[in-house]
Amino acid sequence: MIGVVYIIGYLYRADYFALFHFDAEAFPIATPEYFVRGGYAIYLAASDFLNIEGDGWWARIRVIFIVAVAIGGYLAAVSIVVEWISLLIPKDKAISKAADQLKRTLNDKFQKKLPVKLGMSGVMAVVVGAYFFVSICTIAVFVYAIPSAIAEAAARRQYHTTLDGFGNGCKDPEARHFCFAVQDSTGATLARGFVIGSAPEYVALSDNGRTRVVSLQGRQLVQLDMPLKE
Repeated sequence: MIGVVYIIGYLYRADYFALFHFDAEAFPIATPEYFVRGGYAIYLAASDFLNIEGDGWWARIRVIFIVAVAIGGYLAAVSIVVEWISLLIPKDKAISKAADQLKRTLNDKFQKKLPVKLGMSGVMAVVVGAYFFVSICTIAVFVYAIPSAIAEAAARRQYHTTLDGFGNGCKDPEARHFCFAVQDSTGATLARGFVIGSAPEYVALSDNGRTRVVSLQGRQLVQLDMPLKE
């Protein structure tokens, strides 16, 4: 489960940057932050799927509660199935009879090609190997497909939220406090916008639908917390 959250966080960040035509690898972050983004992506995807709008505490509690119940129900169902199988296999005579029949069938097949006779341990090895092969192939699809779908849905929702909040650019009086400017040593503004991603030597800014990467070498990033002049 922890690994899935990490995968979702990684894919969510990659998809989000891709919507701005940026490469997420150009803006590296620490590994623990992927888990934070994974949890946030699950929240966004769940709220979008449940059609719960708003950022109030009541809306957040509803989404978190439903997600927690869903995850708990899934883990409980898996535990019940595993326990049922573990109790069923040693006691069910029909399964033992089927195993003996499988043993005879496999021995007949093997003896026609190789002078080998499988014991019950050999039969179990063949069965377990086939089971894990099919399981891995099946799980691989779900381990990637489901996190990918969650990450993509969350990235698109966050992208549209960003455009709705900052779509008018730094001139919007309600959003200018989140706007930054790159200035040179003389204080002249070279670029401004909302920070999409940052690295030690450059920053990605988006302003009024336009995005660009600006170098920070010999420059400074300043928050525009005062009204902008036209």
